[in-house]
Parts: sequence; structure tokens; C-alpha cells
Amino acid sequence: MSYRYQRISEKSLPAIASLYKDCFNLKVSTQDLEKKYNTDSFGESYTGFIAIDNNENVGAYYGVFPCNMKCNGEVVLASQSGDTMTGPSHRKKELFTSLAKETYDLLGQLNIAFVFGFPNKNSLPGFERKLDWKFYGYMQHFNISNNVLIPLCEIASKFPMLKKTYRNLVRKKLEQYRVEEVNLNEIESGLNRDTLFYNYKLSKSKDTYLVRIEGFEFIIKTEPHLMIGDVSRFDKSQFNAFKLAVKLLAKLTYAKTTNIVLSKNHWLYDLLISEFESEDSLPIGFYQIRQDLNYASIAFSLVDYDTF
Repeated sequence: MSYRYQRISEKSLPAIASLYKDCFNLKVSTQDLEKKYNTDSFGESYTGFIAIDNNENVGAYYGVFPCNMKCNGEVVLASQSGDTMTGPSHRKKELFTSLAKETYDLLGQLNIAFVFGFPNKNSLPGFERKLDWKFYGYMQHFNISNNVLIPLCEIASKFPMLKKTYRNLVRKKLEQYRVEEVNLNEIESGLNRDTLFYNYKLSKSKDTYLVRIEGFEFIIKTEPHLMIGDVSRFDKSQFNAFKLAVKLLAKLTYAKTTNIVLSKNHWLYDLLISEFESEDSLPIGFYQIRQDLNYASIAFSLVDYDTF
């Protein structure tokens, strides 16, 4: 079986949706994919490739999502690796490696500084051994239990027929706390959280909210738990007040569990680890096109995942 490689476009989205179904048994609409893959606001869009066999079947996809990144004060165009997929009947044919190299060649032409990502255990060996990615530790996962009588957040995540009702309830509960923009940009190296960033994140999911509560600003997602994407910077003397704000958010969203995920060099990590246990989550990796950047200094949180 031979393949040709083709850069994706909006016309490729039905094929990618089909790969989602074949690879993960997930039903994803082309409308949702268009919101995720259309990153024109950051300067480039549809930066990935599909493999098409000689029967015109799409066998695999690899691509990245352009974004603006602050690196020690300099704003550069970077990209996040995501949605790596190979159909069951097309595996063990080096398509992942070939498509990634096609994509990286394109990125060099587009002056994208680097690729970052958080690969799972299945794709990690390919990134590490075949694509020359460098890794700088693991994201840290904090799992906080909440005293919620009826965990509607988790229930609605398991039963899609309840999702609309739950979403409407949460919107009503959060109405007085919702804001148009929050300030989560007080980091020297990390994703540039500006209006473009927030608009992109909010457009992707109806379960993502910007809120200001008890003096703290958050970006959150209520799927499948209360997911704290990030929070505005605060002094350690406010830590107890921050915990109360998180508890209130859990109450308002009926969430049994709160998840906070961030890198060890994120400013919030030292405060959280002083009271809560964490566990290693996904590895933090880079394909380093520019060699003059301090990759180890770049901080991440859950909002930076392409799945948020």
C-alpha cells in the first residue's frame, strides 16, 4: 500500500472526523473541528497533513495548532501538537513519523519557532526516538475532592442527554460571576493569554467560562469535572481565600472533583504542593526549531491543552 501526503484544509475535516470515530470511537462534528483547526487569528491555520492511500482512503493525520507564545518576554509564533491519529488498518507503516516530518518542514517555511505538546504513553516513544523531541519533566495533576451532594457535573458528562439541562443550570448559577476577559498573562514564558487566546478557547466549547469570583479570576471548564484552566496571580497570603473560591466554584457547578493541572515551574505549583498531593501527568515536550530559546522556563497549565 502506497500513500500520498496532503496538507489539510477545511475540506479535510469530514475525513478527520471519521478518523476520530475509527481511532477513539468518538463522534466529533465537522463544525467543532472547524472551530479547533481554524487558527487564522494567530497567523496560520490548517497546519497538518493527512495520508491518503491508493484507494483514496485517509489512513492517518498529524498536525499542530498555531498559537502565540511568550518566551522570556519575546512573543513568538509556536504551535501545539495534537490529534495524532492512525486508522487501525493503516498502523505499523511509519505514517506518524512521515506526516510529522512533513508538518515540521512546513512549519520551518512558516517561521514557526517550535512545537510543544503533551503526548500520551502510546505516542511518546515516537516523539522521543523518531522525531527528536526534548522533554522537560511532567505536568502535575492535583485532584481535589468536594463535598457536593449530587455531582451533576460528573453525571452529565456520563449521560449526554442531561448535558443541555446541566449546562443551562450552570450558566444561570455562574451568571453574576461571568466576565468578558480575565488577566492570566502574568508569566514571563508561556502561552500569550490575550483576547485572541480567550476568544479561541471560548469558541471551542460551550462548557468553558471566564469568571471572577471572590476577587480571583479563572478560566474553567465543566467537562468531565470542574477543570481549573488557570487563575489570576495572587499572593501566598491569599491562598486560603483562593481555596474557598475553588470550593464555591465546585458548589456552583455541582462538581464532586476539581482538577488542577500545571507544570512545576508554574507560579501556583509551590502553593498547591504545600497542601495537596500531586501526581505526574503527561510529559512536557518540544520539537525545537529555534535553538536560542529557553524551553525549560516555559510554564504551562491545563488551559494550554488543545483539549481544553
